[in-house]
Amino acid sequence: MPERKDENPRKISIVRLAERYDREPAHSRQVVHLALRIFDEIATLHQLDCGARELLEYACLLHDIGYSGGDAKHKRRSYEMIQLAPLDGFSEAEREIVASVARYHGTKPPRAHHSWNQKLSAEEKRTVRYLSAIIRVADALDRSHTAAVSDLKCSIRGGEIVLKLKTTSLPHAEIWALRRKKEYFEKLFRSKLKVL
Repeated sequence: MPERKDENPRKISIVRLAERYDREPAHSRQVVHLALRIFDEIATLHQLDCGARELLEYACLLHDIGYSGGDAKHKRRSYEMIQLAPLDGFSEAEREIVASVARYHGTKPPRAHHSWNQKLSAEEKRTVRYLSAIIRVADALDRSHTAAVSDLKCSIRGGEIVLKLKTTSLPHAEIWALRRKKEYFEKLFRSKLKVL
């Protein structure tokens, strides 16, 4: 990939790592799209800045690189690969956030006894929690890896976050996965997640 002077060296590092190890880049790009849409549309609830948004994008691009070593424990392997990769321009805390968010894209929430909890400030831990909740919903909404959910809109009504899905086919696998993965999101945002 030829480098241009105006390109972000952080993103170049992330893209190189993804190109080397991601077996399904179209899925990762779709998770980026959905996660950033959710992030933007519920900004009043999480109140995270554009720096956190950038880290979410990178975690989404790298969340499945651990599959390159096999299916078992791919989330933990993704975390380790991000920690060990030569990434330009990242502070230790930013690397930890990206790695941790990628690790927690499954059904298990961030665990207090894992290393991220000892390495990060209170605000950085909050960022990991909120970004982890968002990535797991976005990943669920591309469960079939076919972009069945091509886009979405969010609205916040009382104690609900309503996701209006734009679909290209019936998203049966996505709705099933969302039911399995939404609990942490609902708990963190103190809102029921409803799909239209």
